[in-house]
Amino acid sequence: MAELPSSWPREGPVLMLLMARGLEDVALRALQGCIQKAYRPLDPAHIHQDSCQESGSCPRAHRSVLSVVLPEVSDQHLAALAATEADDAWPCASPVGEEGEAFVGKALLRLDAFGRQQRRQLLRLAMSSGLFQGALAFVAAKDVESSGARVGRGAETQFQGSLAQVEALVASSPCWVAARTLHSEAQALLGRPGSRPGRQSFRASCVRDGRHKGFRCQDVMAAMGAGALQANGDLDIALYDYEMELLGFLSGPIFACGIWLGPEWRVNSRGEIQKGPERNFHVVPVGDRRGYLPFDVRNLPRLRPSTALALLNLAKPRTGERLLDPFGGVGTIAVEAACRFPGLICISSDKDATACHTAAAHCQLAKKLGALQIGSSLEHRRWDARKLKLEDNSVNLIVSDLPFLNRCDFDFDGSQGARQGLAAVLREMARVLAGSGRAVLLVQSRHMLEDALRYSAGCGLELQESCQGQRNPRAVLIGGAACWVFLLHQVKPSAEPRGVKQPFRKRQGAPPAGYVCRCCELPGHWRDRCPVQRTPAAQLARRATI
Repeated sequence: MAELPSSWPREGPVLMLLMARGLEDVALRALQGCIQKAYRPLDPAHIHQDSCQESGSCPRAHRSVLSVVLPEVSDQHLAALAATEADDAWPCASPVGEEGEAFVGKALLRLDAFGRQQRRQLLRLAMSSGLFQGALAFVAAKDVESSGARVGRGAETQFQGSLAQVEALVASSPCWVAARTLHSEAQALLGRPGSRPGRQSFRASCVRDGRHKGFRCQDVMAAMGAGALQANGDLDIALYDYEMELLGFLSGPIFACGIWLGPEWRVNSRGEIQKGPERNFHVVPVGDRRGYLPFDVRNLPRLRPSTALALLNLAKPRTGERLLDPFGGVGTIAVEAACRFPGLICISSDKDATACHTAAAHCQLAKKLGALQIGSSLEHRRWDARKLKLEDNSVNLIVSDLPFLNRCDFDFDGSQGARQGLAAVLREMARVLAGSGRAVLLVQSRHMLEDALRYSAGCGLELQESCQGQRNPRAVLIGGAACWVFLLHQVKPSAEPRGVKQPFRKRQGAPPAGYVCRCCELPGHWRDRCPVQRTPAAQLARRATI
């Protein structure tokens, strides 16, 4: 059920964090790591010098600005809004929706065990970590019906079906006091006035995706607003100049809502706040805004930086490693890696000239702003992913958002050609990856990449057997598109002892690069499919000459 865990108090403050659906566990583990790293207490025996901050072992380099020691954030403080059993089939096909923004992962962080200063520090960390698209003070969540209706207007409005459920859920929520207190604390962090005595203006907003009958987003907003007015006697509705916003998400049968925390989230492609009726709902989320990644990328496809950071945390980069994104596009993954992880050598490559030019601008901007972590470097190249200009075994980690084949191809015709193109890419990845190298690949077509793995069998790139207790590949939802994340690792073929003859096995797909048929001594085909079959006499003559 999409609701708070039964062991949590009904009236305590809860922070609802938004991220790519299917990667909630990755983001929550990363948040725990950020908390442990940022609030590590100083070692009394440590003698601090100005130059030792460059070392990762210096405690002060990871210390918070404020001396607030947080208790450990364990699994009992974290949860994710679970999907219903009927919603488990969503990874099989892209969901039917408007823009897919409601199909977003929602993680919950319980804050009742922390003091006021500790809550403020957690809010600051969660809102600035870059792991999440946004943060809300949780109000209510529940599974609702798929059909509803709104009858009448104004004071005579009546809601039926799922809309009546939404109104009753918001009106009867016991979390309003804690949510508004959390909103005031978040506004204080931003230097803005929060809740104050007297009347306060608010608006209800909603994003909706999935199959619903009889109502629109505006009807859900009206139901949410009616419920909020019933629960709070000091609120007034204001569509544009408001002080508080109640934001709801209706994805399939799951409804969840909360008070928006942080700065204004309705901005245009230039980062400017839109005024009055020009406002829209399909915008860049607050958590995906980076000073080194401008909003305007000239209509080029770009992965959300928060999703890129989740993929990087799934890959677990280590200091001193070399990271490559062969389908870098505008450079989001490589730039995010260099700006978030210390000691990484990051390379972004793409064969498209426009994307490569934009990636170069992003790399230069990140360096100019001083956003790169200590010891990290950032490069951009214009390479074909099938012909990387890198030495063998020179890359430790590959993290990439592979083309969805709707705006990019491999210069082949048909789906079979796309599979062959992906197989060539996988063989090239296997060539440049070191013996213990890993690859994290985001794709839309699971079957296409699985076929490409079969085509490139023998290159040494294989699926990892275990993926932190999750299925591999794992299903994720990004902007309404059903995608898959593959975790691969390099398995270099070991040399067989001399004199040991391996049995011949019939192989499928295209042979890997460098394979030479032992029958005709030519590349491009398997030995059992050799077009030049030697006669027994010719084979005997060949053996006699050896």
